[in-house]
Amino acid sequence: MDKGRLKEIMFDQKDVFNSKKHLVGRDIDIEKYIASRQVIIISGIRRCGKSSLLFLIKQEMNLDDSEYCYFNFDDERIIADISILEK
Repeated sequence: MDKGRLKEIMFDQKDVFNSKKHLVGRDIDIEKYIASRQVIIISGIRRCGKSSLLFLIKQEMNLDDSEYCYFNFDDERIIADISILEK
């Protein structure tokens, strides 16, 4: 897979990620994690809300598109060309 195709996939995924509109707020203290200078890992089983939590954090931090990166390795276009992970 060439870099142009990878960028296209990333932009497509970012569009889908940004289309999340009606998320239910969660009763967690997101600010204490945002204020931390440490790397935070969001992990969990499939479809448990990791991307939704990340979107809520993005909203809380008022980030625009140039200030974050979102990439979903479950994308079928990536799985179909596993060689991209070798580069």
